[in-house]
Amino acid sequence: MAGIASSLGKCGKMIGFVGTLNNELSHTFCDCKKIMSKENVTSSLFKGFFTEWIQHYYFRNEKKPPTDIIIYREGLNETQAQKEL
Repeated sequence: MAGIASSLGKCGKMIGFVGTLNNELSHTFCDCKKIMSKENVTSSLFKGFFTEWIQHYYFRNEKKPPTDIIIYREGLNETQAQKEL
């Protein structure tokens, strides 16, 4: 299970990612990036988060990939959903 969200605050726009590393949800991988402009928010940013998470999961679980993947993205509209999928 994983989630991705963005936040706009005093320090600018941040994108955060967190994903579980086991079925008990007791170990996690997380990362965040500061976004300098709207153009920097791309699927390649998400791909980087996702790839690192899966690599951590794989090596922590005897080189077995997750059997199910659920990803929650805050603020996804219908147009973005069709484009991303």
